[in-house]
Amino acid sequence: SDGWLRNLGSTPVTADLFLTPDGKDGISDAAVLRATLELPAGTTRRLTDILSTVFGSQGSGQLEVRSPLISALSLRTTTDALTGGDPTLKFGSEMPVASSSSGAGAGDPARLVPGISENAKNRTNLIFAETTGKSAVVLATVSDDRGRIAGTASIQVPGNTPPSKRATT
Repeated sequence: SDGWLRNLGSTPVTADLFLTPDGKDGISDAAVLRATLELPAGTTRRLTDILSTVFGSQGSGQLEVRSPLISALSLRTTTDALTGGDPTLKFGSEMPVASSSSGAGAGDPARLVPGISENAKNRTNLIFAETTGKSAVVLATVSDDRGRIAGTASIQVPGNTPPSKRATT
């Protein structure tokens, strides 16, 4: 996978990147790897083959970005996941970086995620990550462009599991 870490702010930012290998506990496992990057204001850092070049590792896992100025950062990634070299099968994502514990919690107001779409060339994946180590249930409701409910799902999100296994319906 390749990535681009963007500093959208007007001041330099230090970003700590953590890689938690699949099947490991990102809170306490010694297998978690760390790298620190400095990003000048308004710049983008390309991270070619992130696991190998940034962490000196192979395999798969969860990438976490931490910074005192976290709201200034955005991370874009792409992967060729089993495409056999077909560029039409390549996929990617861009996510603003969120502060730890800034997600939704029991009793919190609903969160709005704009821009969800699906067509012949595009789809949106929602990834629910539980960060306290305790399992949770997410009630996800998707509305169409007119505000009509298109679907609802109750999603079990186990604590401390690899992201690809976190949200199952």
